[in-house]
Amino acid sequence: MLNSSFLHEASGDLRNVIKTVNGVPDSFLRILTVLINDFEEDVVIRTVLLLLIATLDDCHDPIDIMFHLWYSGRITSKHMETIRTQIAPMCAKYSRTPSSEFQDKYPLHELTVTLRMGSIRIALPVRLWKKIDVIIHKAHDPQHTEANRKTVILARGDHFDRCLFLYHLNKSLSRRSSRVKFRDTGVLLPFGASQASFTVTNP
Repeated sequence: MLNSSFLHEASGDLRNVIKTVNGVPDSFLRILTVLINDFEEDVVIRTVLLLLIATLDDCHDPIDIMFHLWYSGRITSKHMETIRTQIAPMCAKYSRTPSSEFQDKYPLHELTVTLRMGSIRIALPVRLWKKIDVIIHKAHDPQHTEANRKTVILARGDHFDRCLFLYHLNKSLSRRSSRVKFRDTGVLLPFGASQASFTVTNP
């Protein structure tokens, strides 16, 4: 059996990559290489943050952080503390490097995280490492960012109305109520769960 390599270009949805890797049969005992790339810088940064969070061993619940980083407009202060104290130091080596230093000779700077059964290697220009550092440490006004979120979400009310109508046709009234609440609050939680701790804008 030969080694295998997968290319996921324009991989804005990391779930596709995860599903592909999880679909590899247990009988495959060779080296599997997965290359992820995207043209949009913000998509790349989101993917980097999600992958680095997934590597944390001493984090209380990395899956919870990844879940809300992906779906929710706000996260908890504990989530942000984990990102700033454990993820930011991983990127600090290159985010604190002067842009001109080494950049001509080494246009891409690599961070490698070794895992129990493999490794994750992230290669980015210094400019993107710096942007990650800025995004992690930037302080947002929750009221301003919430207003921006609602402006975007409420822009196409016709799409949302059609979605609710389909729930009505399928007699899925509970899903309809949950969809309305998620649209209004921007935090994906079980219906009726408290959102009091979700006070920090999703970076």
